[in-house]
Amino acid sequence: MCGSITRLESNQEIETMKQTCLLSYIGVLLSVCSMALSQDSASYRGPNRNGVYSDPGMRTNWKEKPPTVLWRKDMGYGFCEAAVAGKKLVTAGYVQDTGKSTVSCLDADTGKQLWQTEYADASGGPRGNVVGPVASPVIDDGRVYMVAAMGAIYCFDLNTGAKVWEKVANKDSGKMYGQFGDGASPVVIGDLVFAHLTTGTNSAAWFAYQKKDGALAWSRPVTTRLGKEDSADRSYSPVAPCKVNGQPHVLLISDSAIECVSLDKGALAWTHSISDLELSFGPFSEPVFFADDKFLLGVWYASKANLIAFQINNDGLTRLWTSKAMGKGAYTCVTCNGFAYGYGLKGLTCADLKDGKSKWDWRSTDPKTQKDQGEIIMVGDKIVWVSSSGTLYVGAAVPEKRPFLGDFKAVNNCGKDLKKDKAGYNNVITAPVLADGHLYLRASWGELVCVDLK
Repeated sequence: MCGSITRLESNQEIETMKQTCLLSYIGVLLSVCSMALSQDSASYRGPNRNGVYSDPGMRTNWKEKPPTVLWRKDMGYGFCEAAVAGKKLVTAGYVQDTGKSTVSCLDADTGKQLWQTEYADASGGPRGNVVGPVASPVIDDGRVYMVAAMGAIYCFDLNTGAKVWEKVANKDSGKMYGQFGDGASPVVIGDLVFAHLTTGTNSAAWFAYQKKDGALAWSRPVTTRLGKEDSADRSYSPVAPCKVNGQPHVLLISDSAIECVSLDKGALAWTHSISDLELSFGPFSEPVFFADDKFLLGVWYASKANLIAFQINNDGLTRLWTSKAMGKGAYTCVTCNGFAYGYGLKGLTCADLKDGKSKWDWRSTDPKTQKDQGEIIMVGDKIVWVSSSGTLYVGAAVPEKRPFLGDFKAVNNCGKDLKKDKAGYNNVITAPVLADGHLYLRASWGELVCVDLK
C-alpha cells in the first residue's frame, strides 16, 4: 500500500514512514466502511426490492450496547415505508386535523424537514380501518414517485418538492373502490414507472408511464375472476421484473391471476389463474425471488395455502409447492442460502425453499409480545425484524437453531385516540428500511423513528 522503501537515512525516517503508512491504511479502512454503510434504500423493500441489504457494518451486540434512537417524527397516518437516497428521506402521510395528504422530505440524519408538499387525494382519509397512504414512495434520478390512495400517481422534484407531473386514472375520485385503495407501490424500471391504479368505482388497471413526463406507454385492465360480477379484482403487489424467452417482462399479480406482459408494450405473454385459492384480500405481499426464475408469493386468507413457490417458464408458471408455514396476511419474507424467513401462524419461521416445510418457529418469551406478528429484512447474514408492538429484533439467518440475538423497544406505543380519528390500526406492520447504518421504522399512526445501528 505504501510502495517499496529502497533507502532510509535514519530511525526517525523509518518511524515517519510507519506513521504515514498507518494513517493511509486507516483512511482506506474508513473509506471502505463508509462505502459499506452508505447504501441507499430508494425503492419499496430496499435497493433490490426484496428486503435484502448487503450492508455488513451493522452492530449486533445489542445487549452490551443497545441501539440509539436518533430522532422521532410524526408524519401523519399511513402505512408506507420511507425511501432514502443520499441524505434525503421521503415518506407520506395523512394529517387528520387538516384532512390533507402530504409527501415530505427530511434530512435522513437529523429528521429536519426539508420540504413538504400536499397532493390531491379525495380518499386519503379514513376508509374502513385504514387511514392514509398504503403505497410507499420511490426515489429515482432526482425525482419522487407517489401513488395516492385512490387512482392517481404523482411525480415530485426531490430537491424542492415541486410537482413535475401527475396522472389521474380515476376521474370520479370521490368514490372509493375497495377498503384499502391503491396499495401497490410504484416501481421504476429503465425509463418507465409502473403503477396499479383505481380507474372507477369497480375497476382498476396497470399503467406504465414515461418517468420523464408522465406520458402513457401502455395500460392493461386487471383480469376479473370467472363468475365474479360487478367488481374487478385488486392488486396490492408491485410489478416484478422477469425474463421470458430472454426478453424483459413484468409480472402483474392480482386477486384473480398472475399475468406476464412485455416490459415495453404490455403485450400478454401468458396468464396463470389463481382463482382456485379462494382469496378474500390478496395476494398482498410482493413476489420474493429466490432464483432468477423462482419466486415466493404470500397471500391473504387463502383456504389452501399461505405461501406458494412458483417457477417461471416461457409459456407460464409451475407451482413448485404450497405451504402454511408463513406468508399469512400482509407480512413478507426474505430468503438466504436455500431458506426463507418470515412470520407465520406460529411466529417467526424458517422454511426450506425445497418444499416449504418449517425448520423452526420462534416467539418472544414475553407474554405481552408472544402473539406479535412482524416485518423482516435481511442484513448481510443477519435477519432484523420489527414486531407489531414496535420491538426491534436481530437474529442469525440459520436453519439449524433459533435465531434470537437481541431486542430493543424502538417504536412507542400509540398515543392517539384512534376511535376519534376513525382509525383501527395501532400495530407496526411496515418493514424496516436500512440506509447508511440507520434503520427507519414507520408506525401506521404516524411515528417515524430513526435508529442508529452503526
